[in-house]
Amino acid sequence: MVWKPLSEGTRVRHCHLSFEGWIDGLTTCHDNSRMNPDGRTAYRIRIHGQNRRELAVHEELVKCDDESLIFLSTEHLIGQVIERKSENKKQNELLTRWGMLIPLPYTIWALGEYCPSNQNDPVKWVNDSVWFSSFVGIAMDRFSPKLIELLGAKVHVAIVPSHEAGEYNPSLLAIARDLQAHGHIDVSSSLVRYKSVESSRARRQCGVPGNDIDTHLDSIRVVDVTRISRKVILLLDNVVTTGTSFIACRKLLLDAGVAEVVCLALGKNGGRKMQEPSNTGRKHLVIRRSK
Repeated sequence: MVWKPLSEGTRVRHCHLSFEGWIDGLTTCHDNSRMNPDGRTAYRIRIHGQNRRELAVHEELVKCDDESLIFLSTEHLIGQVIERKSENKKQNELLTRWGMLIPLPYTIWALGEYCPSNQNDPVKWVNDSVWFSSFVGIAMDRFSPKLIELLGAKVHVAIVPSHEAGEYNPSLLAIARDLQAHGHIDVSSSLVRYKSVESSRARRQCGVPGNDIDTHLDSIRVVDVTRISRKVILLLDNVVTTGTSFIACRKLLLDAGVAEVVCLALGKNGGRKMQEPSNTGRKHLVIRRSK
C-alpha cells in the first residue's frame, strides 16, 4: 500500500510532545530512527507565532479534524481553497503575505452562491437588515434552520464585525443567538471593530478595491479571550468575496489562543473571484464544491 502524506495546511497534534500545529510540507530526514513511511522524509510543523518549524513523523501525529467538529457534513457546502502559491507574480506576493500571517492552504466555506443583482437573494436580506429591521426575522428564518441542521454539538459561534465601530450585522447577531438557543455557544462579541472603516462594498461601488487585510487587522481586536481559548471556532459572515476579512479575523483569533477557526459565509459572491487565476499553470485559488 502506497503511503499518502498528510496535506499541507492540515492541523495536527503531537502524540507525545505538547504542541499542535499545521503541516508545512516535508523535509529530507537524516535521522534514520525517525522517518515517515517513505523512508526519506519528516514533516515540518508550523506552530502559530513561532518562526522555527518543528519536525515530526507520521506515527507521532494525530490529525485534528476540526471541520468534522463544526459540520456534520460539508457535502452541500461550497469550499474555496486559498492555495499557498501562484505563478502570477503579483498574486504570489499577496499569497506570500497571507502565508506569513496564517497557515495555508486554507478553505473558506459558503452555504451557497450569492447574486448581488438578484433582489430576492436571501443573503441580500441579511445585508439590508442593517437598514430594514423587518428583514432580520426573515433572514433568521431562512438561515437558522440550515445552520442548525449543518452544525455538530456545542459549536462556539463568532461573527465578523461590521465596518462601523462597535457594530454587527443584526441578522448575523440574531442567528448567533438563535443557535445558542439550540445548544450552541454564542461568542459573537469576541471580535470587536474598535475603529470604523469604509465598507468594502462602498469602495467597490466607487471603483476601488475592497479593504485589504491590514485595514481589518488595524481596526478589529479580540476580547473576552478566556471564553474562546483553545476552542475551535465557527466564524460567520454574510458574504465572502475576497476572503480578506475572514483571513484577518482568523489571524487575530489564532493570536489570541484559539485552536482553529472554521470560516463560513452565508453566500459566496458569484460575481467576483476571490483572486484571479494565473493564465499559465494551476489556479492558486481553487473554487470547488466539496465532496
